[in-house]
Amino acid sequence: MMVDAQVRHTIEWYDQSAWPYPLEPGDRVFIRCDGGPGLSRLEVFPPSLELNEPGGTYVLADDGPPHDWIYHWMVNLGGKRTTR
Repeated sequence: MMVDAQVRHTIEWYDQSAWPYPLEPGDRVFIRCDGGPGLSRLEVFPPSLELNEPGGTYVLADDGPPHDWIYHWMVNLGGKRTTR
């Protein structure tokens, strides 16, 4: 697995006021994957916004509570990204 420098939101970016279980830095969370080689990813909070894999990149959609988060697969096509 190839992983570039991991860009993450700050803890303060997440509004945890409505979450049933607020997260602490370093807590582990499973995040679903839409497409690509994986079904889910085990990440630490706050999660990486992008994860590079051979053939594409997972891009995190992290609106709402953690159970709604999902990594969308973006296929690399000659330097361009497209969903597949």
